[in-house]
Amino acid sequence: MESGRVQSQAIGGYLRWQRELREISVEELAALTRIPVRSIERLEAGFFDDQVDGFVKGFVRTVSQELGLDAEDTLSRMLSEPEPEDRRLFNLKRRFSGVLLGFAALSLLGVLVFVIQQLSTRQSRSSAEAHEQVIFRRDPVRALAESRIGPAPPGLSAAGSLEPAAEPKNSD
Repeated sequence: MESGRVQSQAIGGYLRWQRELREISVEELAALTRIPVRSIERLEAGFFDDQVDGFVKGFVRTVSQELGLDAEDTLSRMLSEPEPEDRRLFNLKRRFSGVLLGFAALSLLGVLVFVIQQLSTRQSRSSAEAHEQVIFRRDPVRALAESRIGPAPPGLSAAGSLEPAAEPKNSD
């Protein structure tokens, strides 16, 4: 009956139960292992039950050795523990929120691209419309000069730039 209870316990509860069987206080265990009392209390309270990083493995290995347990057996208990139901739900919510956050970021990016595209289309339309609405006005100074001198010479355009000279036509 006792072994069934041990199998179903999380690693923190298992280590606390083993420490209490040996009648060792948390302070004595802390002095033996050089692990702070607060860390041992957190380990036994189950704060590290779902973590299998190097620090937690080191804590479990050190505590189990000082309690006279097989360290590898204790670590294998920790690694093979099934995930508690509420922890699975928490992890599922965390994964879902990550997916939801990614979807929101992609949606925001899509809206941003759409707005930029609309603005650039609007700007190109407005510049084309402005180009179509160009009004050419006659320059009064040029008009005065042309009225006194006459029209522009054949080599000059009305704007005053050089034009290619017209080739004489051969009547042959």
